[in-house]
Amino acid sequence: MSYDITLMPRRPGQSWDEALEESNDTQIADRTGLLRTWERIEERLGGVLDGQVEVYRSAPDSPELTVGELSALDTGIQVQLFPGQAAVSFAYWEQADPEDFHRQVREAVRVVVEETGYAAYDPQTGEGFDGSFDDETGLTFTRQLQQDGGGASGAALPVDPAGTHGQPSAELDAYLQRASTEQPRRRFSGRRRAGTYLAVGAVVTIFAVWSLTSGNGGALSWVALVIGVVDLLVGVVSWRSSTSDSVTTPPPGT
Repeated sequence: MSYDITLMPRRPGQSWDEALEESNDTQIADRTGLLRTWERIEERLGGVLDGQVEVYRSAPDSPELTVGELSALDTGIQVQLFPGQAAVSFAYWEQADPEDFHRQVREAVRVVVEETGYAAYDPQTGEGFDGSFDDETGLTFTRQLQQDGGGASGAALPVDPAGTHGQPSAELDAYLQRASTEQPRRRFSGRRRAGTYLAVGAVVTIFAVWSLTSGNGGALSWVALVIGVVDLLVGVVSWRSSTSDSVTTPPPGT
């Protein structure tokens, strides 16, 4: 589970739901321009986010939905750019300096807004993002998961004052319902990537099998068969990962 801020084009007077629907339907029109935008975002984020970062940038001729993705390993902040949409998100875990952490998130959102011209929407509150965070419910839920699992240190955590012991409260249920109304495009990107692996794997595997069974196959056909099967396996794993509903929990020791 993560806190997600969605950025998208929004016309004056347009509702957030309408803007979100339009942005989800946006097709790739100018990938070269999007890549230039991502390069500027990536460069500016280097001066905003603390610690080590991992960066992914798609190829100019790539059919996948993700244009660029950056993950700050120390804080869990993730920034993504897609056609017609962007996302700034972070997994729920305790931060050493929550105030500075929120400052970094706000700055990341500001960078994306300035480089794309998009408006920032907070699906947790159902309103435009104003720089504040309604994330205590998510943190409480994550602490509860840790407590039910013994936690990293086995110590009891100060959660669940109502005594629900793992049963989502009405507040949490409403929170999750709001957050689930909009899924950042990384899931769709993962499915697109998985679909590519599956399609390529199927074509290569079918060709290799046909070549071998027709008596025209040689060493190259066996190599193609191995490549095709590997692509199929990677595609299946990627698809399962992109469609998983598992909850993101803190890394050990946090």
